[in-house]
Amino acid sequence: MGPKLFEQNSQISLRDYYNLGHPPLMASAKSTAYIAPASDYTPTRPAFNFGWVAVNWSRRMTATVGRCDHRGRRSVSVIKGFPASGSHHHKVRAARQQDRLRCYIVAAYACFRMTLIYLIAGEASGDVLGSRLMQVIAARRPEIRFAGIGGARMTAHGLDSLFPMQDLALMGLLEVLPQLRQLRQRLRQTVADITERRPDVVVTIDSPGFTLRVLRAIGTLGLKRIHYVAPQIWAWRESRVRHYPGLWDQLLCLLPFEPAFFARHGLPATFVGHPVLESGADRGNAARFRATHGIDAAARVLTVMPGSRRTEVSRLLPFFGAALQRLGHVVPVVPVAGPVTEAVRRGTHSWRPQPILVTDQQDKYDAFAASAAALTKSGTATLELAMAGVPMAVAYRLNPITAVIVRRLVSVRYASVINLLADREVVPELMQQDCTPDRLAETMRTLLDDPATAAAQVAASRAALALLRPPEGLPSDAAAAAILAMLGSVGVGQ
Repeated sequence: MGPKLFEQNSQISLRDYYNLGHPPLMASAKSTAYIAPASDYTPTRPAFNFGWVAVNWSRRMTATVGRCDHRGRRSVSVIKGFPASGSHHHKVRAARQQDRLRCYIVAAYACFRMTLIYLIAGEASGDVLGSRLMQVIAARRPEIRFAGIGGARMTAHGLDSLFPMQDLALMGLLEVLPQLRQLRQRLRQTVADITERRPDVVVTIDSPGFTLRVLRAIGTLGLKRIHYVAPQIWAWRESRVRHYPGLWDQLLCLLPFEPAFFARHGLPATFVGHPVLESGADRGNAARFRATHGIDAAARVLTVMPGSRRTEVSRLLPFFGAALQRLGHVVPVVPVAGPVTEAVRRGTHSWRPQPILVTDQQDKYDAFAASAAALTKSGTATLELAMAGVPMAVAYRLNPITAVIVRRLVSVRYASVINLLADREVVPELMQQDCTPDRLAETMRTLLDDPATAAAQVAASRAALALLRPPEGLPSDAAAAAILAMLGSVGVGQ
């Protein structure tokens, strides 16, 4: 819809302005600039807004606009001799030019500044969360603009990433050490960009190794800071909490017991629900999976999830493979992530039967729907499987020295989030010395051959999953509402 003609001196709210299809009120960092129809209008610096006027004339015209800085200080804006309105509405005038030309003018109030949210995601899961945030916020507040760092999903929603997100997606000491110099450079680059743009709020998403350093570095700028996905210090090395005061103005938590933990340490935190509820893991199609991969309707499919890190895969696959040999008569399916695909291929080449390797997310969820049971490492995968109603066993193994250290630092009874939520062992956990081929096979055989045991686990897991729902709406809705509330607290126009 094109711009609408309003009566002389009528007013329109900012929300209505955008709903009517007018171009965004952005501006070039210039004190004098031309005003043209929307088709000719291309802002050069969306982050800085200097009292522009959005216009649809029958021909190009020029106007001198008073400049203001990025902190939003007011200046005088003059259009054809008319000062722009200083209210939170826009004066809409049918301007006269020899009383012949019909034109549409929407004059932004003096030095109106676009609201800017700076988002930082450092890995694929954070990119998913960031893209959902952008989608919800844009639907509620279409005038808000985004900047920062993200991946393909956030880019699809309009983010121009400061640099490739893959530069931050490093895991493990051996991967990080060779890239320390680049990581420091990216940290400085990010801080400099935030300092220049002065966003209304900075939202960092997970990836605490990088994002918490950013939050600390920008602490002196006086910007509002939100961290999304609480560091799991409640699980191990709780002493790290002493480093967190002053890092954020609000912490958005995925688990219902986290706000109380951080409150005990004087840190503001809000439960917004777990994003697995929006994953689609419960919407797989079993028949489609069997048809796609030529699996007989009577065959028992068993999903195997050895992790997304090469160290996990190399340590767990031999035990998982040996357990499957003891089971026999199952069709193993292994969902794989990009960084470990080749490691999984090498680690499963001797398995009989050969497993079906799944790389597509929807295909993975279809595999869940077709599965009679699953053997998985601890982590988010357990929640996805619970969403799909798949009975499972959780297994993990560390090298002996690391295991001794971790045992002294861990402060929770369970590795699985399902068990933590239920406060009992709903899902069998086979850790360290219990993670043997015989024990794994015995546990999986029970889940495959005892329908009552499997059904009891699925029912208890669903009850635990219900605790992950926010009070209202979806997790992305709750997270977006918390961010918008923070914008309101700093006086950004609604």
